[in-house]
Amino acid sequence: MASDFAELTTLFRDSLRDRLGLSAEALPNSPRLCFALGTPLPDDGFRTGSGGEYFPLRAMEFMSHHCNVAPRIAGEVFLPTINEVDDLYGMLLHGASPVSAVDTELLGAIKSEATAEFDISIGSTLPPGFDTFHPTHAVPDNWFDQTRDENWSAMSLGQAPPAPAPAPAPAPAPSHGGPHPGGGPISPFHLMFRPIDPQFTDLLAEPVTTGSMTALRSAANLSLAEAAADRPFANTHFADEAMLRNAVVAIAADHDDGAPVSPPRAAIELPPALVRARRAEAVMLGQARRRIPASALGPGDRPLRHIAAAVRTSDLQFAGGVEVTSRSFSLDVEVCLVHLRRPWLSAAFLHLGNWFVQSFDKGELSSGDNPEDGAPLAAVAVVCVLIRNLRIRAEWASTDQAQSMASTHMGSFSLAGRRFDTTTATLSVPGMQSVAWLCEPMPTLPPQPTPG
Repeated sequence: MASDFAELTTLFRDSLRDRLGLSAEALPNSPRLCFALGTPLPDDGFRTGSGGEYFPLRAMEFMSHHCNVAPRIAGEVFLPTINEVDDLYGMLLHGASPVSAVDTELLGAIKSEATAEFDISIGSTLPPGFDTFHPTHAVPDNWFDQTRDENWSAMSLGQAPPAPAPAPAPAPAPSHGGPHPGGGPISPFHLMFRPIDPQFTDLLAEPVTTGSMTALRSAANLSLAEAAADRPFANTHFADEAMLRNAVVAIAADHDDGAPVSPPRAAIELPPALVRARRAEAVMLGQARRRIPASALGPGDRPLRHIAAAVRTSDLQFAGGVEVTSRSFSLDVEVCLVHLRRPWLSAAFLHLGNWFVQSFDKGELSSGDNPEDGAPLAAVAVVCVLIRNLRIRAEWASTDQAQSMASTHMGSFSLAGRRFDTTTATLSVPGMQSVAWLCEPMPTLPPQPTPG
Protein backbone atom coordinates (compact mmCIF):
# COMPACT_ATOMS: atom_id res chain seq x y z
CA MET A 1 0.00 0.00 0.00
CA ALA A 2 1.35 3.42 -0.90
CA SER A 3 1.59 5.51 2.23
CA ASP A 4 0.75 8.78 0.44
CA PHE A 5 0.02 10.17 -3.00
CA ALA A 6 3.70 10.89 -3.59
CA GLU A 7 4.56 7.23 -3.13
CA LEU A 8 1.68 6.12 -5.35
CA THR A 9 2.80 8.53 -8.08
CA THR A 10 6.37 7.23 -7.75
CA LEU A 11 5.15 3.66 -8.20
CA PHE A 12 3.14 4.70 -11.25
CA ARG A 13 6.12 6.52 -12.76
CA ASP A 14 8.53 3.66 -12.12
CA SER A 15 6.11 1.10 -13.54
CA LEU A 16 5.84 3.16 -16.74
CA ARG A 17 9.62 3.47 -16.92
CA ASP A 18 9.93 -0.30 -16.68
CA ARG A 19 7.40 -0.80 -19.48
CA LEU A 20 9.29 1.68 -21.65
CA GLY A 21 12.63 0.03 -20.90
CA LEU A 22 14.17 3.15 -19.38
CA SER A 23 17.19 3.06 -17.10
CA ALA A 24 16.81 3.99 -13.45
CA GLU A 25 18.60 7.31 -13.95
CA ALA A 26 18.13 9.84 -16.73
CA LEU A 27 21.35 9.82 -18.75
CA PRO A 28 22.42 12.79 -20.88
CA ASN A 29 20.52 12.82 -24.19
CA SER A 30 18.48 9.77 -23.23
CA PRO A 31 14.69 9.73 -23.70
CA ARG A 32 12.76 11.31 -20.82
CA LEU A 33 9.44 10.23 -19.38
CA CYS A 34 7.55 13.47 -18.77
CA PHE A 35 4.10 13.94 -17.24
CA ALA A 36 1.50 16.48 -18.33
CA LEU A 37 -1.96 17.36 -17.10
CA GLY A 38 -4.21 14.56 -18.29
CA THR A 39 -6.15 15.24 -21.48
CA PRO A 40 -9.49 13.35 -21.73
CA LEU A 41 -10.03 11.73 -25.14
CA PRO A 42 -13.79 11.40 -25.72
CA ASP A 43 -14.70 8.26 -27.64
CA ASP A 44 -17.25 10.10 -29.78
CA GLY A 45 -14.48 12.35 -31.09
CA PHE A 46 -13.10 9.43 -33.08
CA ARG A 47 -16.40 8.34 -34.61
CA THR A 48 -18.52 9.44 -37.53
CA GLY A 49 -21.51 11.06 -35.90
CA SER A 50 -23.21 9.96 -32.72
CA GLY A 51 -22.60 6.25 -32.20
CA GLY A 52 -21.13 5.87 -35.68
CA GLU A 53 -18.18 3.81 -36.85
CA TYR A 54 -14.66 4.67 -35.79
CA PHE A 55 -12.93 7.10 -38.16
CA PRO A 56 -9.19 6.20 -38.27
CA LEU A 57 -8.20 9.30 -40.25
CA ARG A 58 -9.76 11.59 -37.65
CA ALA A 59 -7.83 9.74 -34.92
CA MET A 60 -4.64 10.24 -36.93
CA GLU A 61 -5.40 13.93 -37.27
CA PHE A 62 -5.96 14.27 -33.54
CA MET A 63 -2.75 12.48 -32.57
CA SER A 64 -0.76 14.38 -35.22
CA HIS A 65 -1.80 17.65 -33.59
CA HIS A 66 -1.64 16.31 -30.03
CA CYS A 67 2.01 15.27 -30.32
CA ASN A 68 3.06 18.24 -32.47
CA VAL A 69 3.67 20.53 -29.50
CA ALA A 70 7.37 21.25 -28.99
CA PRO A 71 7.59 21.02 -25.20
CA ARG A 72 9.75 22.61 -22.61
CA ILE A 73 10.96 19.92 -20.23
CA ALA A 74 11.45 20.62 -16.54
CA GLY A 75 12.58 17.47 -14.76
CA GLU A 76 9.73 15.03 -15.32
CA VAL A 77 7.18 17.64 -16.35
CA PHE A 78 6.06 18.19 -19.96
CA LEU A 79 5.35 21.88 -20.42
CA PRO A 80 3.38 22.75 -23.58
CA THR A 81 4.57 25.85 -25.43
CA ILE A 82 3.52 28.01 -28.37
CA ASN A 83 6.01 26.15 -30.59
CA GLU A 84 5.06 23.30 -32.89
CA VAL A 85 7.44 20.64 -34.16
CA ASP A 86 6.57 20.86 -37.85
CA ASP A 87 6.81 24.68 -37.88
CA LEU A 88 10.30 24.70 -36.36
CA TYR A 89 11.49 21.77 -38.46
CA GLY A 90 10.14 23.37 -41.65
CA MET A 91 12.01 26.57 -40.85
CA LEU A 92 15.25 24.61 -40.49
CA LEU A 93 14.64 22.53 -43.59
CA HIS A 94 13.82 25.43 -45.89
CA GLY A 95 16.54 27.67 -44.46
CA ALA A 96 19.42 25.18 -44.43
CA SER A 97 22.48 26.23 -46.45
CA PRO A 98 25.78 24.35 -46.89
CA VAL A 99 28.74 25.49 -44.83
CA SER A 100 31.07 25.15 -47.81
CA ALA A 101 30.94 24.33 -51.51
CA VAL A 102 32.05 20.76 -50.93
CA ASP A 103 28.95 20.19 -48.81
CA THR A 104 26.51 21.40 -51.43
CA GLU A 105 25.88 18.12 -53.23
CA LEU A 106 25.34 15.97 -50.12
CA LEU A 107 23.15 18.53 -48.36
CA GLY A 108 21.22 19.16 -51.57
CA ALA A 109 20.40 15.48 -52.04
CA ILE A 110 19.31 14.91 -48.45
CA LYS A 111 17.41 18.19 -48.29
CA SER A 112 15.60 17.46 -51.56
CA GLU A 113 14.39 14.08 -50.30
CA ALA A 114 13.44 15.53 -46.91
CA THR A 115 11.52 18.39 -48.54
CA ALA A 116 9.55 15.98 -50.70
CA GLU A 117 8.47 14.08 -47.59
CA PHE A 118 7.68 17.28 -45.69
CA ASP A 119 5.52 18.59 -48.52
CA ILE A 120 3.11 15.67 -48.07
CA SER A 121 0.16 16.72 -45.94
CA ILE A 122 -3.40 15.51 -45.41
CA GLY A 123 -6.60 17.51 -45.51
CA SER A 124 -8.48 17.97 -42.26
CA THR A 125 -11.43 15.70 -41.52
CA LEU A 126 -13.10 18.47 -39.51
CA PRO A 127 -15.46 20.95 -41.18
CA PRO A 128 -14.93 23.02 -43.20
CA GLY A 129 -11.93 20.85 -44.13
CA PHE A 130 -9.65 23.63 -45.39
CA ASP A 131 -6.77 22.92 -43.01
CA THR A 132 -4.03 20.38 -43.58
CA PHE A 133 -1.70 18.54 -41.19
CA HIS A 134 1.53 16.58 -41.34
CA PRO A 135 0.58 13.00 -40.50
CA THR A 136 2.09 11.21 -37.52
CA HIS A 137 1.66 7.44 -37.62
CA ALA A 138 0.85 5.62 -34.39
CA VAL A 139 1.55 2.05 -33.28
CA PRO A 140 -0.85 0.50 -32.51
CA ASP A 141 -2.71 2.26 -35.30
CA ASN A 142 -6.09 1.45 -33.72
CA TRP A 143 -5.20 2.90 -30.31
CA PHE A 144 -8.46 4.90 -30.32
CA ASP A 145 -10.73 1.83 -30.73
CA GLN A 146 -12.02 1.06 -27.25
CA THR A 147 -13.17 -2.40 -28.33
CA ARG A 148 -9.57 -3.52 -28.94
CA ASP A 149 -8.66 -4.71 -25.47
CA GLU A 150 -5.40 -6.21 -26.74
CA ASN A 151 -3.96 -2.68 -26.90
CA TRP A 152 -4.30 -2.28 -23.14
CA SER A 153 -2.57 -3.85 -20.16
CA ALA A 154 -3.64 -3.74 -16.54
CA MET A 155 -1.62 -1.98 -13.86
CA SER A 156 -2.33 -2.41 -10.15
CA LEU A 157 -0.28 -0.52 -7.59
CA GLY A 158 -0.58 -0.96 -3.82
CA GLN A 159 -3.20 -2.96 -2.01
CA ALA A 160 -6.82 -2.22 -1.27
CA PRO A 161 -7.01 -0.21 1.96
CA PRO A 162 -9.22 -1.31 4.83
CA ALA A 163 -12.85 -0.30 4.97
CA PRO A 164 -13.21 3.47 5.01
CA ALA A 165 -13.22 5.10 8.40
CA PRO A 166 -14.16 8.60 9.52
CA ALA A 167 -11.84 11.24 8.17
CA PRO A 168 -8.53 11.04 10.06
CA ALA A 169 -6.75 13.91 11.72
CA PRO A 170 -4.70 16.08 9.37
CA ALA A 171 -1.94 13.91 7.95
CA PRO A 172 1.70 14.87 7.61
CA ALA A 173 2.54 16.62 4.37
CA PRO A 174 3.42 14.22 1.52
CA SER A 175 7.11 13.61 1.05
CA HIS A 176 7.17 15.04 -2.45
CA GLY A 177 10.55 16.68 -2.07
CA GLY A 178 12.53 13.64 -0.97
CA PRO A 179 14.37 11.09 -3.06
CA HIS A 180 12.57 8.10 -4.53
CA PRO A 181 14.22 5.07 -6.11
CA GLY A 182 14.37 4.79 -9.86
CA GLY A 183 13.93 8.34 -11.05
CA GLY A 184 14.78 10.99 -8.48
CA PRO A 185 12.43 13.23 -6.48
CA ILE A 186 8.80 13.63 -7.38
CA SER A 187 7.88 17.09 -8.61
CA PRO A 188 5.18 18.99 -6.69
CA PHE A 189 3.33 19.03 -10.02
CA HIS A 190 2.40 15.39 -9.50
CA LEU A 191 0.82 15.96 -6.11
CA MET A 192 -1.77 18.70 -6.50
CA PHE A 193 -5.48 18.99 -7.08
CA ARG A 194 -6.28 21.59 -9.77
CA PRO A 195 -9.45 23.37 -8.57
CA ILE A 196 -12.05 24.76 -10.94
CA ASP A 197 -14.37 27.69 -10.30
CA PRO A 198 -17.16 26.34 -8.02
CA GLN A 199 -19.89 27.43 -10.44
CA PHE A 200 -18.57 24.88 -12.98
CA THR A 201 -18.03 21.80 -10.81
CA ASP A 202 -21.14 20.20 -12.27
CA LEU A 203 -19.26 19.88 -15.56
CA LEU A 204 -16.86 17.40 -13.95
CA ALA A 205 -19.67 14.93 -13.30
CA GLU A 206 -20.91 14.87 -16.89
CA PRO A 207 -19.96 11.93 -19.14
CA VAL A 208 -16.86 12.67 -21.19
CA THR A 209 -17.97 13.71 -24.68
CA THR A 210 -16.61 16.25 -27.16
CA GLY A 211 -19.37 18.64 -26.09
CA SER A 212 -18.76 18.30 -22.35
CA MET A 213 -14.99 18.65 -22.85
CA THR A 214 -15.47 21.88 -24.80
CA ALA A 215 -17.47 23.29 -21.91
CA LEU A 216 -15.02 22.01 -19.30
CA ARG A 217 -11.99 23.44 -21.11
CA SER A 218 -13.69 26.80 -21.35
CA ALA A 219 -14.49 26.79 -17.63
CA ALA A 220 -11.02 25.54 -16.65
CA ASN A 221 -9.32 28.16 -18.81
CA LEU A 222 -11.47 30.84 -17.20
CA SER A 223 -10.44 29.67 -13.73
CA LEU A 224 -6.77 29.69 -14.74
CA ALA A 225 -7.05 33.10 -16.38
CA GLU A 226 -8.70 34.63 -13.31
CA ALA A 227 -6.09 33.08 -11.01
CA ALA A 228 -3.25 34.37 -13.17
CA ALA A 229 -4.77 37.85 -13.42
CA ASP A 230 -5.06 38.05 -9.65
CA ARG A 231 -1.43 37.18 -9.01
CA PRO A 232 1.55 39.52 -9.39
CA PHE A 233 3.96 38.92 -12.22
CA ALA A 234 6.32 36.08 -11.43
CA ASN A 235 8.41 33.64 -13.40
CA THR A 236 8.06 30.29 -11.66
CA HIS A 237 10.05 27.13 -12.19
CA PHE A 238 7.15 25.71 -14.16
CA ALA A 239 5.80 28.56 -16.27
CA ASP A 240 5.75 32.22 -17.07
CA GLU A 241 2.54 33.46 -15.50
CA ALA A 242 2.95 36.79 -17.28
CA MET A 243 2.25 35.07 -20.60
CA LEU A 244 -1.31 34.24 -19.64
CA ARG A 245 -1.92 37.66 -18.12
CA ASN A 246 -0.68 39.34 -21.29
CA ALA A 247 -3.02 37.18 -23.30
CA VAL A 248 -5.98 38.17 -21.13
CA VAL A 249 -5.09 41.82 -21.61
CA ALA A 250 -4.70 41.25 -25.35
CA ILE A 251 -8.28 40.02 -25.66
CA ALA A 252 -9.63 42.82 -23.51
CA ALA A 253 -7.71 45.42 -25.53
CA ASP A 254 -9.67 44.39 -28.59
CA HIS A 255 -12.77 45.92 -26.96
CA ASP A 256 -12.31 49.68 -27.13
CA ASP A 257 -14.46 50.59 -24.16
CA GLY A 258 -13.26 47.75 -21.95
CA ALA A 259 -16.87 47.00 -21.01
CA PRO A 260 -18.28 43.51 -20.62
CA VAL A 261 -19.18 41.96 -23.94
CA SER A 262 -21.92 39.55 -24.86
CA PRO A 263 -21.06 36.04 -26.00
CA PRO A 264 -21.02 35.70 -29.80
CA ARG A 265 -24.25 34.54 -31.36
CA ALA A 266 -23.97 30.85 -32.21
CA ALA A 267 -25.35 29.11 -35.28
CA ILE A 268 -26.21 26.08 -33.14
CA GLU A 269 -27.65 25.78 -29.67
CA LEU A 270 -24.86 25.51 -27.14
CA PRO A 271 -25.01 23.48 -23.92
CA PRO A 272 -26.14 25.70 -21.00
CA ALA A 273 -22.88 25.04 -19.15
CA LEU A 274 -20.85 26.25 -22.12
CA VAL A 275 -23.00 29.37 -22.49
CA ARG A 276 -22.47 30.06 -18.79
CA ALA A 277 -18.72 29.63 -19.12
CA ARG A 278 -18.52 31.83 -22.20
CA ARG A 279 -20.60 34.57 -20.55
CA ALA A 280 -18.44 34.56 -17.43
CA GLU A 281 -15.33 34.59 -19.61
CA ALA A 282 -16.60 37.58 -21.56
CA VAL A 283 -17.33 39.52 -18.38
CA MET A 284 -13.91 38.73 -16.96
CA LEU A 285 -12.14 39.75 -20.15
CA GLY A 286 -14.16 42.93 -20.38
CA GLN A 287 -12.94 43.91 -16.93
CA ALA A 288 -9.31 43.01 -17.62
CA ARG A 289 -8.22 46.57 -18.35
CA ARG A 290 -9.29 47.70 -14.92
CA ARG A 291 -7.58 44.76 -13.24
CA ILE A 292 -4.31 44.70 -15.16
CA PRO A 293 -2.25 47.78 -16.09
CA ALA A 294 -1.94 48.45 -19.80
CA SER A 295 1.82 48.41 -19.37
CA ALA A 296 1.55 44.66 -18.80
CA LEU A 297 1.08 44.20 -22.51
CA GLY A 298 4.42 43.89 -24.25
CA PRO A 299 5.34 45.54 -27.54
CA GLY A 300 4.67 43.99 -30.94
CA ASP A 301 1.62 42.36 -32.43
CA ARG A 302 -0.98 40.48 -30.44
CA PRO A 303 -2.21 37.64 -32.63
CA LEU A 304 -5.17 35.86 -31.17
CA ARG A 305 -3.34 32.56 -31.40
CA HIS A 306 -1.34 33.74 -28.39
CA ILE A 307 -4.53 33.23 -26.41
CA ALA A 308 -4.61 29.56 -27.38
CA ALA A 309 -0.90 29.34 -26.63
CA ALA A 310 -1.39 30.97 -23.26
CA VAL A 311 -4.22 28.62 -22.41
CA ARG A 312 -2.10 25.67 -23.48
CA THR A 313 0.75 26.99 -21.38
CA SER A 314 -1.67 27.81 -18.58
CA ASP A 315 -2.49 24.12 -18.40
CA LEU A 316 0.81 23.93 -16.58
CA GLN A 317 0.20 26.94 -14.34
CA PHE A 318 0.71 24.73 -11.36
CA ALA A 319 0.82 27.50 -8.78
CA GLY A 320 -2.35 27.58 -6.76
CA GLY A 321 -2.94 23.83 -6.64
CA VAL A 322 -4.22 22.14 -3.49
CA GLU A 323 -1.98 19.52 -1.92
CA VAL A 324 -3.25 15.95 -1.59
CA THR A 325 -3.00 14.89 2.07
CA SER A 326 -4.84 11.55 2.20
CA ARG A 327 -3.07 8.29 3.11
CA SER A 328 -2.91 4.60 2.17
CA PHE A 329 -3.34 4.79 -1.61
CA SER A 330 -3.80 2.09 -4.21
CA LEU A 331 -4.47 2.36 -7.92
CA ASP A 332 -5.90 0.24 -10.73
CA VAL A 333 -5.73 1.40 -14.32
CA GLU A 334 -5.25 0.18 -17.89
CA VAL A 335 -2.30 1.48 -19.91
CA CYS A 336 -1.62 1.78 -23.65
CA LEU A 337 1.75 2.97 -24.99
CA VAL A 338 1.32 4.64 -28.39
CA HIS A 339 4.58 4.84 -30.34
CA LEU A 340 4.79 7.75 -32.77
CA ARG A 341 6.52 8.00 -36.14
CA ARG A 342 6.78 11.17 -38.24
CA PRO A 343 7.60 10.22 -41.86
CA TRP A 344 8.16 13.90 -42.70
CA LEU A 345 10.87 14.34 -40.03
CA SER A 346 14.17 13.36 -41.69
CA ALA A 347 16.74 11.93 -39.28
CA ALA A 348 19.36 12.08 -42.05
CA PHE A 349 18.87 15.83 -42.40
CA LEU A 350 18.74 16.51 -38.65
CA HIS A 351 21.97 14.61 -37.99
CA LEU A 352 23.89 16.05 -40.93
CA GLY A 353 26.38 18.47 -39.48
CA ASN A 354 27.37 20.57 -42.50
CA TRP A 355 24.64 23.21 -42.71
CA PHE A 356 23.53 26.46 -41.11
CA VAL A 357 20.50 28.76 -41.18
CA GLN A 358 21.08 32.42 -41.92
CA SER A 359 21.05 34.63 -38.79
CA PHE A 360 20.75 31.63 -36.44
CA ASP A 361 23.40 30.72 -33.91
CA LYS A 362 24.62 27.16 -33.61
CA GLY A 363 22.28 25.26 -31.29
CA GLU A 364 19.76 28.10 -31.07
CA LEU A 365 16.81 25.74 -31.51
CA SER A 366 18.42 22.75 -29.77
CA SER A 367 21.72 22.63 -27.92
CA GLY A 368 21.98 18.89 -28.42
CA ASP A 369 23.26 18.26 -24.90
CA ASN A 370 20.53 19.36 -22.48
CA PRO A 371 16.82 18.83 -23.24
CA GLU A 372 15.97 20.96 -20.19
CA ASP A 373 17.73 24.13 -21.34
CA GLY A 374 14.52 25.67 -22.68
CA ALA A 375 15.56 25.65 -26.36
CA PRO A 376 12.48 25.65 -28.65
CA LEU A 377 13.13 22.26 -30.25
CA ALA A 378 15.12 20.55 -27.51
CA ALA A 379 12.95 17.39 -27.60
CA VAL A 380 10.01 15.79 -29.39
CA ALA A 381 7.45 13.29 -28.13
CA VAL A 382 7.96 9.75 -29.45
CA VAL A 383 5.53 7.83 -27.21
CA CYS A 384 2.14 8.94 -25.87
CA VAL A 385 1.08 7.28 -22.60
CA LEU A 386 -2.66 6.64 -22.51
CA ILE A 387 -4.66 5.34 -19.55
CA ARG A 388 -8.29 4.39 -19.12
CA ASN A 389 -10.69 3.36 -16.37
CA LEU A 390 -8.72 4.88 -13.52
CA ARG A 391 -9.61 3.81 -9.96
CA ILE A 392 -7.89 5.28 -6.91
CA ARG A 393 -8.61 4.05 -3.39
CA ALA A 394 -7.38 5.66 -0.20
CA GLU A 395 -8.11 6.59 3.37
CA TRP A 396 -9.46 9.91 2.18
CA ALA A 397 -9.22 13.04 4.23
CA SER A 398 -12.59 14.79 4.15
CA THR A 399 -10.99 17.84 2.51
CA ASP A 400 -9.48 15.69 -0.25
CA GLN A 401 -12.77 13.92 -0.90
CA ALA A 402 -14.45 17.28 -1.36
CA GLN A 403 -11.57 18.58 -3.47
CA SER A 404 -11.75 15.57 -5.79
CA MET A 405 -15.28 16.66 -6.67
CA ALA A 406 -14.19 20.25 -7.39
CA SER A 407 -10.94 19.81 -9.35
CA THR A 408 -10.12 19.14 -12.98
CA HIS A 409 -7.01 17.11 -12.09
CA MET A 410 -5.38 15.14 -9.31
CA GLY A 411 -1.70 15.13 -10.14
CA SER A 412 -1.45 14.14 -13.80
CA PHE A 413 -4.84 12.44 -13.82
CA SER A 414 -7.84 14.20 -15.33
CA LEU A 415 -10.95 13.95 -13.17
CA ALA A 416 -13.41 14.67 -15.98
CA GLY A 417 -16.41 12.36 -15.59
CA ARG A 418 -15.30 11.27 -12.10
CA ARG A 419 -17.38 9.38 -9.58
CA PHE A 420 -16.74 8.80 -5.88
CA ASP A 421 -18.00 5.64 -4.16
CA THR A 422 -18.18 6.34 -0.44
CA THR A 423 -18.79 2.64 0.33
CA THR A 424 -15.46 1.51 -1.15
CA ALA A 425 -13.65 4.84 -0.81
CA THR A 426 -12.90 4.71 -4.54
CA LEU A 427 -12.43 7.63 -6.91
CA SER A 428 -13.22 6.39 -10.44
CA VAL A 429 -12.56 8.13 -13.75
CA PRO A 430 -13.92 6.17 -16.74
CA GLY A 431 -12.70 6.62 -20.27
CA MET A 432 -9.38 7.33 -21.94
CA GLN A 433 -6.89 10.13 -21.31
CA SER A 434 -3.28 10.94 -22.16
CA VAL A 435 -1.12 11.62 -19.10
CA ALA A 436 2.53 11.43 -20.13
CA TRP A 437 5.02 11.44 -22.99
CA LEU A 438 8.34 9.82 -23.74
CA CYS A 439 10.41 12.67 -25.16
CA GLU A 440 13.53 12.18 -27.27
CA PRO A 441 16.21 14.89 -27.21
CA MET A 442 17.08 16.46 -30.55
CA PRO A 443 20.61 16.95 -31.94
CA THR A 444 22.29 20.35 -32.12
CA LEU A 445 20.10 22.55 -34.36
CA PRO A 446 21.27 24.29 -36.40
CA PRO A 447 24.50 22.27 -36.32
CA GLN A 448 26.65 25.20 -37.49
CA PRO A 449 26.58 28.96 -36.87
CA THR A 450 25.97 31.54 -39.57
CA PRO A 451 29.37 32.17 -41.22
CA GLY A 452 31.01 35.41 -40.21
